[in-house]
Amino acid sequence: MKIAVLGDIHGNLPAMEAVLRDAKQRRAASVWCLGDLVGYGPFPDEVVAAVREGFILSLRGNYDSKVLRIPTRDPAWFREKGEEKARVFSWAWEHLSPGSREYLASLPESLRLTVEGYGVLLVHGSPASPREHLSPDTPEERLAALGAECGAAVVLCAHSHVAFARRGGKTLFINPGSVGRPDDGDPRASYALVTFRRPEVEVAFHRLPYDVDRCVEAVRSHGLSEDFARIFQEGRSLDGIRESAPPSGDAVRRQVVAAAEKYVDMQEHHLQVASLALALFDDLGELHALGEEERDLLEYAALLHDIGWCEGRARHHRWTEKLVMEDDALPFSRRQRRMVACIARYHRRAFPEESHETFGALAEEDRKKVCALAAILRLADALDASHLDLVEGLSCQVGPKKVLVSCTAGQPPQGEDEAWARKGALFRSFFGREAELRWTLRS
Repeated sequence: MKIAVLGDIHGNLPAMEAVLRDAKQRRAASVWCLGDLVGYGPFPDEVVAAVREGFILSLRGNYDSKVLRIPTRDPAWFREKGEEKARVFSWAWEHLSPGSREYLASLPESLRLTVEGYGVLLVHGSPASPREHLSPDTPEERLAALGAECGAAVVLCAHSHVAFARRGGKTLFINPGSVGRPDDGDPRASYALVTFRRPEVEVAFHRLPYDVDRCVEAVRSHGLSEDFARIFQEGRSLDGIRESAPPSGDAVRRQVVAAAEKYVDMQEHHLQVASLALALFDDLGELHALGEEERDLLEYAALLHDIGWCEGRARHHRWTEKLVMEDDALPFSRRQRRMVACIARYHRRAFPEESHETFGALAEEDRKKVCALAAILRLADALDASHLDLVEGLSCQVGPKKVLVSCTAGQPPQGEDEAWARKGALFRSFFGREAELRWTLRS
């Protein structure tokens, strides 16, 4: 028997819809939800209605209980939570219909079932408490003790927002991760397909892209804090969002250059490509309509785009992506790290595709930004194809069908024209305009 196991939807209807579609396509016989239907997300009533109407077996999670207790909270609780958190809980209560509140309150905190001869316990947190976090780091001794105490062959748990399958003694613990609010820096929805058969239970975890922008726009339209929009965009917790600041400024640029120098000699080519990329970005503002953060990310990607040469020329763009993703010295948030890695990777060869792991993990809005910035980086890289630092200045004229890029140089191009012809395809595909190059030799 194949069961789709969900947890921690947190009012994120677009993510839930994507998971339910996928589970249906994979022929799940039933859907079980481990709680936290609401909290932080902008669609609390819609999520509860979908669970009810879909006859989804569900628990009540700790956030569900927090929202239900809003009318009876004393002022001290609101002060302790802080203005923004308290407001989002109150907002969720206000946007639940009386029927949804009643249904949510009727849900149990745990359930025991027997499936194909297996004793199965459904909990939100752990068998001991709906607020206990079980994760890949939970000591095996703790899992074994919980398993022995509850006496179940399988425990399905949520709450920690991290997917795992681990044994504790004779008990298999399975956490499907979070449908609506992943905390691992990957904004894609997470769920598990659990197949109960003999001789053993099989578990398959799935991560799915969904319409993150729809969720983010709803957060903003309801006047909720921008931090809550970033939760869904970046796949991080509220505390993680608030602890990190977006990289910017000369200090970060120095850190990026220092990190790059570990892999390759930071010759003039990297600096020239970064300078050309920023010049193109500035002159093409009416075309891409991006802001300061994107400008910074483009510069960092340009400075790093060739570090994969430390592993040789072949596939160096993919090595660059890997190194950016793994180098802890780079001062980026998880979202920014993914974006910089992708922009740098796509400075050559294949176009971005959702099937590419790092690119596919980005929200749709960020994928569009990566495409735009990678298209610009390809042109900048082409303008220094000879590594001779020929271009001394450039300007762009944006027309309805083409963009004219005029370059001033001290000598004729040494392969830049040919590189431009090869590297202009992504720009043409994304912006719908041909990029035409014109040279003016300085007399």
